[in-house]
Amino acid sequence: MGTDEFTQFVHRLTAAITMENLLPVSITHLPKEGMKKHSIRFYLGADSIRENSRFPKPLREAVGFSEHIEVASAEYEPDAHSLFLVGYPNPKLADEYFLQMQDQLQSFFSTEGVYMKRSGLLICLFIGPEQQATTVLQAVKYNPSIKWLYEKKEDPNSSEIQTFFGLLTQTILGIGTFLLMIIGSGLIAGLLRYEFLRRFPGLSRKKGTIRLNLD
Repeated sequence: MGTDEFTQFVHRLTAAITMENLLPVSITHLPKEGMKKHSIRFYLGADSIRENSRFPKPLREAVGFSEHIEVASAEYEPDAHSLFLVGYPNPKLADEYFLQMQDQLQSFFSTEGVYMKRSGLLICLFIGPEQQATTVLQAVKYNPSIKWLYEKKEDPNSSEIQTFFGLLTQTILGIGTFLLMIIGSGLIAGLLRYEFLRRFPGLSRKKGTIRLNLD
């Protein structure tokens, strides 16, 4: 399979598979304006970054690959100067390594300028003239986006079961309340009758038998 055929296959495969996060964070934050075509590179691990001679040597070990970081780079016109974006798991680590990288660059000499900036969990490193560095670094802004990838849908059967048990519970409570009201009413009526007869005992005496002497 030739290079062109393989590239077409990758494009078709990418279009067929839906991916919520198609590119790493560091790559998505590379400024598009002025970027040299096909210059994007992605690095994982200290061994891979050695392949790029533009990356400052003192930072190869000090950048913190043990923290599961990622590095993306691209070249910018007119003179193909390099921008490196180092992505960390969280802003706190980025802040710590930003200070360490500054210390390492104090004794580093380069014929080109080296300019740094931190934005969120990204450390930006530009190798080139100050004017272009200012323009490119200002374009790097870490803007995290939050998107819900999964939303639990309520099971309709579960809802029907819950509704049935809710109605059953309400019915039982209603019957119980009604029975308590009847029992309570009976007790109150009995107490009232007892008190009434206690105060008026004559009303409770039964009348004697009346005999009619018809002989």
